[in-house]
Amino acid sequence: MAPKNCFLSAFFVIMSFLSSFCSCRSARSLNVTLAGYSSAVATFYEGSGGACGFGNENDIAQPPFSSKIAAGNRALFKQGKGCGNCYAVLCSANVYRACSGSPVKITITDECPNACNNDPVHFDFSSTAFGYLAKPGQADVLRKLGRINVHYQRVPCNYANQKIAFKVDHGSNRYYFSAAIEYENGDGDVASVEIQPAGSRRWFPMQQVFGATYEYNIPKGTNGPFSIRLTQVESRRRVVAKQAIPADWEPGSRYISSVNF
Repeated sequence: MAPKNCFLSAFFVIMSFLSSFCSCRSARSLNVTLAGYSSAVATFYEGSGGACGFGNENDIAQPPFSSKIAAGNRALFKQGKGCGNCYAVLCSANVYRACSGSPVKITITDECPNACNNDPVHFDFSSTAFGYLAKPGQADVLRKLGRINVHYQRVPCNYANQKIAFKVDHGSNRYYFSAAIEYENGDGDVASVEIQPAGSRRWFPMQQVFGATYEYNIPKGTNGPFSIRLTQVESRRRVVAKQAIPADWEPGSRYISSVNF
């Protein structure tokens, strides 16, 4: 009986060691995967670019956003300076079986106010983007949860061959120009916007109206085409979109420049 007992004791010790080893390896692997990520909360809604000036759900459904967008609470929206920031967001399959565990890259295009600010960081995804967090065929299962914990990190924006666009506000006229600035690579945001009329060497500051929308009161006798100079928030990189706004510009139009960061 003694040898058998010794054998069983040794067996259980080995199994215990292997179990502990596997658990440590699993935890270590998870830590590596989430290195650089922080914790947040995610919910979803129909999706919009409203508070940034990027338009409605139909506008943000078009490339390059393709509905991979989210509204952010004050920590992400940053009084509009967070408009255009890009993030990689994932949810863990160890916590929610429907989650893929793979990051989804989204852009902040709207604000999630009120209750969203009860959380330190809160992403309110478009329904489409929320579904991309799930395994294939599991999007509706994940949506039924409504609210989940996620991990996120800031990443550079990269819209491939897309150039910076200026979406002119419908309320603009010959004495008032207002436009939302879209699709900036790199930081994805703007710290300052300046405008240069035709025939002028001076740059005039544009004022933030809301989100990524900036305005300029056009003095009498000032004409286009207008060039726009943009400076980003963190990197302080600067780019000039020469004559991006034509002399015959129209309210409600979108003008694509020839540059990006």
